[in-house]
Amino acid sequence: MHEARFWIIAALAALALLAFLLLRRVSPRWLLPGAVVLGLATALGVRSDSLAELTQERLTQARERWSRHAPADYVLELQVHADRLENAHFHLRVRDGEVLEALQNGSVRAARADAYTVAGLFDILERELELALDPSSGFGAPAGYRAYLKARFDPDYGYPLRYRRSVGGTSNAVEITVLRFVPEFEAD
Repeated sequence: MHEARFWIIAALAALALLAFLLLRRVSPRWLLPGAVVLGLATALGVRSDSLAELTQERLTQARERWSRHAPADYVLELQVHADRLENAHFHLRVRDGEVLEALQNGSVRAARADAYTVAGLFDILERELELALDPSSGFGAPAGYRAYLKARFDPDYGYPLRYRRSVGGTSNAVEITVLRFVPEFEAD
């Protein structure tokens, strides 16, 4: 499904360039190379941002990678967008697994400061998988619709790099994007 959409977008971009060049009466020798370059650039751009389906197996593998390679101290900065909530930017400094500093949109976050640590992100994704089993009660989806959970994990440490949830038949999407992750020993 994703592979087909990838190539459709690439072909449409190439056709758009071809139409543009024809309307501008550009030399025909540039039509084909221009269309190919635009199509490939668009396809690579679309492909590089693709997220894979979040499954319990992928989440477990990422969590295990994190437990094997996680630094005790790190700085984490992330952006959260949810359809029903105000966008939030989080900045956390974690030492020995404990939150030393937590800022939300530049202000000190006192309540549930650990919710957006790496361990907290794993807990969020675990809960999202549980809620997706019954999207009607979990996410308010109309009967017959489903939740689509997509994620990408850091290949070295295993922490979630990006997570997206969309729910059919609703405006109930969530996107979490890690903007920066720095092992503390590298940040000092």
